[in-house]
Amino acid sequence: RFPRMPDSSTMLRLIERGFENLLWNSRFVVVIAVVASMVSAIAVFFMPLSESGINMSMNVLQWVGIAGAGLWASRKAGFAGLLHGSLAGLSFVFLLLILGLIIMPGLPDLGLVAKRGLIALGIGAVAGIIGMNLDQ
Repeated sequence: RFPRMPDSSTMLRLIERGFENLLWNSRFVVVIAVVASMVSAIAVFFMPLSESGINMSMNVLQWVGIAGAGLWASRKAGFAGLLHGSLAGLSFVFLLLILGLIIMPGLPDLGLVAKRGLIALGIGAVAGIIGMNLDQ
Protein backbone atom coordinates (compact mmCIF):
# COMPACT_ATOMS: atom_id res chain seq x y z
CA ARG A 1 0.00 0.00 0.00
CA PHE A 2 1.36 3.39 -1.01
CA PRO A 3 1.54 6.30 1.44
CA ARG A 4 -1.00 9.03 0.84
CA MET A 5 0.12 12.30 -0.66
CA PRO A 6 -0.48 15.24 1.66
CA ASP A 7 -3.33 17.52 0.69
CA SER A 8 -2.62 20.90 -0.89
CA SER A 9 -2.94 22.92 2.32
CA THR A 10 -0.39 20.69 4.06
CA MET A 11 1.98 20.99 1.11
CA LEU A 12 1.60 24.77 1.10
CA ARG A 13 2.36 24.90 4.83
CA LEU A 14 5.49 22.75 4.30
CA ILE A 15 6.67 24.96 1.43
CA GLU A 16 5.95 28.10 3.46
CA ARG A 17 7.83 26.73 6.46
CA GLY A 18 10.81 25.83 4.27
CA PHE A 19 10.85 29.28 2.68
CA GLU A 20 10.61 31.00 6.08
CA ASN A 21 13.48 28.85 7.38
CA LEU A 22 15.53 29.77 4.31
CA LEU A 23 14.95 33.48 4.86
CA TRP A 24 15.55 33.24 8.61
CA ASN A 25 18.79 31.31 8.11
CA SER A 26 19.96 33.71 5.41
CA ARG A 27 20.37 36.54 7.89
CA PHE A 28 22.87 34.42 9.83
CA VAL A 29 24.76 33.75 6.60
CA VAL A 30 25.00 37.47 5.86
CA VAL A 31 26.29 38.22 9.38
CA ILE A 32 28.98 35.56 8.98
CA ALA A 33 29.96 36.97 5.58
CA VAL A 34 30.26 40.51 6.96
CA VAL A 35 32.31 39.40 9.96
CA ALA A 36 34.54 37.25 7.76
CA SER A 37 35.07 40.19 5.39
CA MET A 38 36.02 42.46 8.29
CA VAL A 39 38.49 39.87 9.63
CA SER A 40 40.04 39.42 6.20
CA ALA A 41 40.27 43.20 5.67
CA ILE A 42 42.14 43.53 8.96
CA ALA A 43 44.40 40.63 8.00
CA VAL A 44 45.16 42.16 4.59
CA PHE A 45 45.96 45.52 6.18
CA PHE A 46 48.30 44.21 8.88
CA MET A 47 49.88 41.15 7.22
CA PRO A 48 52.15 41.04 4.21
CA LEU A 49 50.09 38.64 2.08
CA SER A 50 50.55 38.03 -1.62
CA GLU A 51 47.61 38.38 -3.96
CA SER A 52 47.11 34.61 -4.13
CA GLY A 53 47.30 34.42 -0.34
CA ILE A 54 44.57 37.03 -0.03
CA ASN A 55 42.37 35.11 -2.47
CA MET A 56 42.89 31.84 -0.60
CA SER A 57 42.19 33.43 2.79
CA MET A 58 38.93 34.90 1.44
CA ASN A 59 37.89 31.50 0.10
CA VAL A 60 38.66 29.78 3.39
CA LEU A 61 36.70 32.39 5.34
CA GLN A 62 33.74 31.98 3.00
CA TRP A 63 33.86 28.19 3.38
CA VAL A 64 33.96 28.50 7.16
CA GLY A 65 30.99 30.87 7.02
CA ILE A 66 29.04 28.48 4.80
CA ALA A 67 29.86 25.55 7.08
CA GLY A 68 28.79 27.52 10.15
CA ALA A 69 25.54 28.56 8.50
CA GLY A 70 24.78 25.00 7.38
CA LEU A 71 25.53 23.66 10.85
CA TRP A 72 23.39 26.30 12.52
CA ALA A 73 20.51 25.91 10.04
CA SER A 74 20.28 22.17 10.51
CA ARG A 75 20.51 22.41 14.29
CA LYS A 76 17.87 25.13 14.37
CA ALA A 77 15.47 23.22 12.13
CA GLY A 78 16.03 19.94 13.96
CA PHE A 79 15.35 17.80 10.88
CA ALA A 80 16.50 17.38 7.26
CA GLY A 81 20.09 18.49 7.85
CA LEU A 82 21.08 17.83 4.26
CA LEU A 83 18.31 20.07 2.95
CA HIS A 84 18.74 22.90 5.44
CA GLY A 85 22.53 22.91 5.16
CA SER A 86 22.36 22.92 1.37
CA LEU A 87 19.85 25.77 1.36
CA ALA A 88 22.04 27.76 3.74
CA GLY A 89 25.02 27.31 1.42
CA LEU A 90 23.04 28.26 -1.67
CA SER A 91 21.51 31.26 0.06
CA PHE A 92 25.03 32.43 0.90
CA VAL A 93 26.02 32.42 -2.77
CA PHE A 94 22.68 33.90 -3.85
CA LEU A 95 22.89 36.77 -1.34
CA LEU A 96 26.49 37.53 -2.29
CA LEU A 97 25.49 37.51 -5.96
CA ILE A 98 22.63 39.96 -5.30
CA LEU A 99 24.88 42.16 -3.16
CA GLY A 100 27.56 42.11 -5.86
CA LEU A 101 25.06 43.06 -8.55
CA ILE A 102 23.85 45.98 -6.42
CA ILE A 103 27.34 47.25 -5.64
CA MET A 104 28.94 46.53 -9.04
CA PRO A 105 26.29 46.32 -11.77
CA GLY A 106 27.15 44.04 -14.64
CA LEU A 107 26.87 40.39 -15.50
CA PRO A 108 29.24 38.21 -13.46
CA ASP A 109 31.07 35.19 -14.81
CA LEU A 110 28.29 32.59 -14.69
CA GLY A 111 30.77 29.71 -14.73
CA LEU A 112 32.42 31.03 -11.57
CA VAL A 113 29.03 31.61 -9.94
CA ALA A 114 27.99 28.03 -10.77
CA LYS A 115 31.29 26.66 -9.43
CA ARG A 116 30.98 28.60 -6.19
CA GLY A 117 27.34 27.55 -5.93
CA LEU A 118 28.26 23.87 -6.17
CA ILE A 119 31.04 24.27 -3.62
CA ALA A 120 28.66 26.10 -1.26
CA LEU A 121 26.01 23.44 -1.81
CA GLY A 122 28.46 20.67 -0.90
CA ILE A 123 29.93 22.42 2.14
CA GLY A 124 26.49 23.39 3.43
CA ALA A 125 25.17 19.86 2.92
CA VAL A 126 28.07 18.26 4.78
CA ALA A 127 27.79 20.81 7.60
CA GLY A 128 24.03 20.20 7.79
CA ILE A 129 24.55 16.46 8.09
CA ILE A 130 27.19 16.97 10.78
CA GLY A 131 24.86 19.37 12.60
CA MET A 132 22.10 16.79 12.73
CA ASN A 133 24.47 14.15 14.08
CA LEU A 134 25.90 16.22 16.92
CA ASP A 135 24.57 15.48 20.37
CA GLN A 136 21.56 17.60 21.20
